[in-house]
Amino acid sequence: MLSKSAQYAVKALIHLAANSDKQNKILASNLAKEIDVPKAFLSKILQQLAHSNLVSGIKGPNGGFYLSHKQKQNSVYRVILIVEGRDTFGSCVLGLHQCDYENPCAMHDLIAPSQTVLKENLKRISILQAAQGDTKGTLDLH
Repeated sequence: MLSKSAQYAVKALIHLAANSDKQNKILASNLAKEIDVPKAFLSKILQQLAHSNLVSGIKGPNGGFYLSHKQKQNSVYRVILIVEGRDTFGSCVLGLHQCDYENPCAMHDLIAPSQTVLKENLKRISILQAAQGDTKGTLDLH
């Protein structure tokens, strides 16, 4: 359902929310290793997230990435929306371009309610909440 970019972005921000702050920044290379994501791919995602002010980055010898308190309050849905560039939760599960409310595919009416619930839940869950849910080791980021 989510692209690799969106998956990696959410994983990265959850890890940063749990393990970084302005005094304890994480290098992109270290973050890539810690969450098992290709470094070059993650670097592009982090640039996109920084451009959208979802993550803070500092260049230089003491540089790295971190999340401010305000950035930790962003919803998981917002992260996905920015990385995907559109709302993917209304997309046809069969990949049909002409599928919508007025022209539903065979699966549309069965899946649409679940997509709506998922979307609303992701709007309510902040990056910080997701990170706090991981303190018990319930979310394996590898």
